[in-house]
Amino acid sequence: MSTAPTYLSARDAAARCGVSERTVRCWIVKGRLPVDRDGREFRIACEALAPFIGHAADNGHAAAAPSDMSAASPQQSAALSADVAAGLLHLVDRLQRENLELAGRVGYYQVEVEQLRTTLKALQAPREEPEPLESPAVQSKGVDQVEPPQRTWWQRLIWGS
Repeated sequence: MSTAPTYLSARDAAARCGVSERTVRCWIVKGRLPVDRDGREFRIACEALAPFIGHAADNGHAAAAPSDMSAASPQQSAALSADVAAGLLHLVDRLQRENLELAGRVGYYQVEVEQLRTTLKALQAPREEPEPLESPAVQSKGVDQVEPPQRTWWQRLIWGS
């Protein structure tokens, strides 16, 4: 008599298959794994889980292959390989075209950015040069030829002219 439960929760099924609970839930949502619902919990029959045990590499993206698929004939395997190769070639071709289109867009946007930079530089206000610290009279004459500034009225009143 077996002590294993006839039904498992999603967490227990994930542990038995070697995948995450989320992967088991994806299998359930996609209809790959039949379940019974008990309120909010899933009840998964151990017999329904048998084809999925040991398929951790699938990671929920591909359907788990039942064990009788490994006994395919060489002709079926060659046809499947040719179909897979044709699909991969089509995918590579499509990705190359997308890559070429995106590279063209990048070039276009680089030119656009450069044009906007030159426009921004043209629109920026010209920088004003700082005023010299000395008066223009001092700049035009030598240091020895500078006239002293005139005294204010109160300095002349106190000290005399």
